[in-house]
This record gives sequence, structure tokens and C-alpha cells, in this order.
Amino acid sequence: MTALGHKTAQAAAMLVAGTVAAWAQPAPSKDLVQRGEYLARMGDCAACHTVPGGRPYAGGLTINTPFGGIATPNITPDTATGIGNWTDAQFYRAVHEGIGGHGSYLYPAFPFTSFSKVTREDVLAIKAYLFSLAPVHAPQQPNTLGFPFNIRSGLIAWRELFFRAGTFKPDPARSAEVNRGAYLVEGLGHCGECHTPRNVLGATESRQSLAGGVVDGWLALNISSDMRQGIGGWSDDELAAFLKTGVSPGKGVAFGPMADVVHDSLKYATDADIRAIVAYLRTTPPQQQPAVPATDPAKAQSATLYLDNCAQCHQAQGVGIPGAIPALAQNAAVNAIEPNDLVMAILNGLPGAGSFGAMPGFAAALDDRQVAALANYVRTAWSNQAPANATPELVANLRQQSNVPGPGTESAVAFSCPQAGAGGTPNGLPDATSGIYNILPGADAGTLSNRIGEAISLLRGQGLNQDLIIDTLIAAYCPLVAAETGLTPAQKTERVKNFGSQVTAIVYPASQAQVEDMLVTVPLAPDVAKRVNDAAHQARQSREAWLSQTIEKALPGGKP
Repeated sequence: MTALGHKTAQAAAMLVAGTVAAWAQPAPSKDLVQRGEYLARMGDCAACHTVPGGRPYAGGLTINTPFGGIATPNITPDTATGIGNWTDAQFYRAVHEGIGGHGSYLYPAFPFTSFSKVTREDVLAIKAYLFSLAPVHAPQQPNTLGFPFNIRSGLIAWRELFFRAGTFKPDPARSAEVNRGAYLVEGLGHCGECHTPRNVLGATESRQSLAGGVVDGWLALNISSDMRQGIGGWSDDELAAFLKTGVSPGKGVAFGPMADVVHDSLKYATDADIRAIVAYLRTTPPQQQPAVPATDPAKAQSATLYLDNCAQCHQAQGVGIPGAIPALAQNAAVNAIEPNDLVMAILNGLPGAGSFGAMPGFAAALDDRQVAALANYVRTAWSNQAPANATPELVANLRQQSNVPGPGTESAVAFSCPQAGAGGTPNGLPDATSGIYNILPGADAGTLSNRIGEAISLLRGQGLNQDLIIDTLIAAYCPLVAAETGLTPAQKTERVKNFGSQVTAIVYPASQAQVEDMLVTVPLAPDVAKRVNDAAHQARQSREAWLSQTIEKALPGGKP
């Protein structure tokens, strides 16, 4: 037998042996499966092993890391693409030691560094639950890690530096409740994987445990016992309500990844486990991160941006609407040491939860400087005392991570509209922070004409010529049209062109033909009407002025 044939036979024998071992195991009891389901929820396993809208636990979700993307595996009992052939020993080894069923090292995006603390009994209860599910055929998706991080053998050094396997051992000096909370926070709940900062190699900084971290651009808050930056100033009831429901009156609303944790995991926790988590967090060493100096507090507090974009829902003083719109004043996420969560909420919006309505995203309506200014205003207004440290550079980075458009991006591509940027643009548009771009947002069909008149008066007062006034207003209007999800690209194009014609008719009143008689309306085919609109837009004229001029040129003796 060749060496290749021997290896193939050996692999086949191992597969058969594993399958036979799996068949030979007695069926788990109903109580064990139910216990495993609860533990899987406490470990929030579905969050990483389920694609939005996909089959639970079938994997395929890409976990973004600084080193590239890692696709999560299928952990349903499918024998071809899942873990259906795994023995108890293989499953426990994966969870406890971070070594897969075929002996390969698992990337620490799978939090085995925390799961190692989970008892063997609990791990096997989770396996019993997973094996009770319907198998799903879902092949492993490829990772997108760059070199050298795509070489798993390189994890040997990482594991030597940052990982020690070991099951949680209760502290006899602590109460049973605190020990239970420690087991959940440090082990099964793996809270520190998000709420602890990481070093350049992606390992958690143990000396800053629970001091806060960043996950996909979102800031996981400081949950140590620190009175100022952590949960030390929260009452037990406030913290328990926040963990269980994601809402705590006077403290804020969970959003971003934490909202998912509440929805998928903590809302299923027993009251006893929630209280245990609270009790343990009270005992953690207080952690603080040094405040970053404000970039420029005087310019950061842009009340106009807030009043134009946010006050309608969150109220002028940031108090929100109880039970419907969260307050921004004294909101824990708003007052976090870093502004990431607030910036992400402004860019992406937030889904509705419970009695709280959804929040729209402002990525297409506000540029990076405006988002930073808005975030800094909210973080320093009213009773909030967070540092005004949101910068346009941070916003640009989070915008890229979130894959949301820049202001006017879609419009610029579809309509060739001018764009306003920081410091003005080569064609002379006013700076994006001048305030002129905040006049049109919020206008409806009944108020748009008045807003246009207001903007034209302001721009004329700034000395802009007629053509630049038109370009500036189109640059302000384009992002608003681009953000409308109910319109097709063609409809958006038409709306912007009609807007340009409306502005041109006001800016160039002399270009309107002075006539004594009004001709009858002439119906036009859609393609002809479109060509007329395009020609008028290109000539920077209203449609009526362009038609009048064109007819005049076509008549005998007309103007050349």
C-alpha cells in the first residue's frame, strides 16, 4: 500500500470510529438538553454562529479582526459540514483548549480563552443541546486573513504568550452568588472578550480587565466597579434592569453589539444569574482609562446641528421621551470615555427595541466633520461631561468599517452633483461646516421653497455668484435625495434636476422670458421630456426659460 493509500485508509478508519462512537452514546435526557440550551444562550453561541436571517448555528458569519475576517463554522450536528461526527472529547477539547476536531488550532476570535473556564459538565450539556438540533448543510466559508495570520501554526507562539487552559475554581472567601457571577462573567458569558482592551497581537490586556474595549467600531463600555467610568455609580436595580432588558431609566439604552447580547442572551437569564453578575461586577477592581483631551471644545459644541437633526426626537435638552425615545443627557453610552458608540449610532441608526422606536442613520446627510461636531456637542451638553474627542478621522474610519455612504456619495455618482468637503472644494463651494448645508434638511413640499429662498439670501450675502449659489444648493440637496430609500435612481436623478431648475428660476429671474401670452400646454413623450430637462439642467436654466429660448431661436428671424 502506498503512503497516500495508508493515510487515506487511516483517515477513513478514524472517521468510522468517530461515527461509531457517536452512535454508541446514549441519547441525552430532556433535562440535559434544556440545560444545554440555557447555557448556550448564556454563552451567546448563536450570535457568532448564525448569519443574520440564516439558520441558527449554521455558521458563515465573518468576524472582523484587525488581521482580517474569520468565518465562523457550522456547529449543527450535520455530519458532512458540521460537528455531527464529533465525540464528547473532541467537543470539550475545542471549547476548553481551542483545538478543533481535526487537531488544528482555533483562532482566538472563538473565545476559548474564556470558555476554558467552563466546567466539562456544562460544555457537554451545550453539546447535547446542539446535537438535538436539526442538521444544516452549510460548508465552511473561507477566511480572509492576510499573511502571516492565515497560517494556523503561527498560533503556537500566541498561545504560549497569552493562553493557559484551566477550569474556573470558586473562591472560598467569596459568597456563592459572587462565585456564580464570576463564572458567568469570566467564563461562559466571556464579557471580558469585548469589555477589555486588546494589545497589538489581539490578546486582552489582563491588567485592564473590564476597562472597556472596541468591537467592530463600537465601544464596549467600562463595566468595572469604578465610580466614574464604570458601573460603580449604578444601583443594583439599575444594572440588573439594563442587563435583562437593555433599558435602565436614567442610565440609557443598550445599542450596537450590546443590544444583540441582551436580545440573544441576557434576556433569557434567570433573575438569580442576573443578580449574580451584578454582585460579581461590584467586586471587580476599579479601572480607568485616561481621558483624551478635547480636540477643540469651542468648535465642538454645534448646537445648530443638534437642533436640526436630533432635537425633534431627543428634545432640545436631550431628555428624550420616556418609554419611546432614549434620553441623551446622563446616558452611559454618550458619556463613555470614547465616542465610538455615539458616532456609530449617528452613522448607522439603530433598530427599534421594545417600546423604543428605530433611529434613522445620518451617514448620507452629514459629513465626517459634522458627525464629529454633533457627537462632541451631545457629549458635552446639558449634564454630560464626556471629553469632546470625536474627530473627523475617527468618523471616517468608523464610516468605512460600517460600509455606509459618505454625504452625497450616491448623488455624486448618479447625478454628477458637486460635493462640499472640509476646507471648501476646488470649485469654490462653501466649507461643509459653514451651516449652509443645514438649511434644507427637514424641509417638506410645503416648506422647501421658503428654505431655498432663505439659503439663496444667505449665499448672496456671502458674496457668492449665481452659478456657485446653484451648485451649493444642489450639493446640499443631493444627499437628502440619495438617502430616500423609496426612490429609484432614475427618480432621484429627476428630483435633483427639477430642484436645480427650481433654484435656477429664482437665481436667474431675468432669464425667464417676458411674455404677454401663455401658449397652450404641449404633451411630450417621456423620453422627450427627459431630454428637455437634461438640456435645461446643462444650460443652468429653468425648463420654461430653456424652452422659450429654444423656440425663439427656431423661429424665423429669431436670435442666433
